[in-house]
Amino acid sequence: MSDPVECQFALLGDLHGDARALVHLDRVLARGVPVLQVGDFGWYPGLADQWREIGSSLRRSVYWIRGNHEHYPSMPWLNAPNPVEVASSIYFVPDGAVLEVGGLRIGCLGGAASIDYRFRRMGIDWFDEENITPEQVARTTPWRDLDLMVTHVPPQHIIAASSNPLAKLQFGVPADWRDENADVVEKIWRRMNCPPLICGHMHYSYESADGVRILDINEPLLWPCSS
Repeated sequence: MSDPVECQFALLGDLHGDARALVHLDRVLARGVPVLQVGDFGWYPGLADQWREIGSSLRRSVYWIRGNHEHYPSMPWLNAPNPVEVASSIYFVPDGAVLEVGGLRIGCLGGAASIDYRFRRMGIDWFDEENITPEQVARTTPWRDLDLMVTHVPPQHIIAASSNPLAKLQFGVPADWRDENADVVEKIWRRMNCPPLICGHMHYSYESADGVRILDINEPLLWPCSS
């Protein structure tokens, strides 16, 4: 995107702490249009000053849900009842929250299992808190009349349809390794009668026939655009 774009709402794929995509989107998107980032935002102690500096210059509110690659000890607001402003204009959206932006009701649920856990260190860059708990699932029970779901991990059937199981071997897990968080998302999505769902996590772009869209790393998506 090279020219300012008029739209109602925008989403953004995994950032992993790379703020350049967010800064670029802020520059080309019409002022005030909110952005929701789909997890793996990159909330780490060493990047806190970066997010504060960027937030102070943003022309909009930026919301984000948790991914599996965040520093959970630095997220005391993980299970807050409502979105929390963690830096100027940057808001963390807790699991189960219904975000109302651009006239849309958006059910938000972060979390995923790290398939690369064998290359990570528990308590340093890999945490049990990355998984969706029953308590967090229970927070989705009141959801009604959603226009959109935003999750970090895709529903399980989308992973099966869009990825090669043999690719899992590079992470030191068997081809039948399964992220149970994807089953959780699948169950909630179907309970809600399969609304449009935007997610990330997989590091590729994919769109299914049943309304699920995976965003690649740093990929923006306008939803929906106005004329």
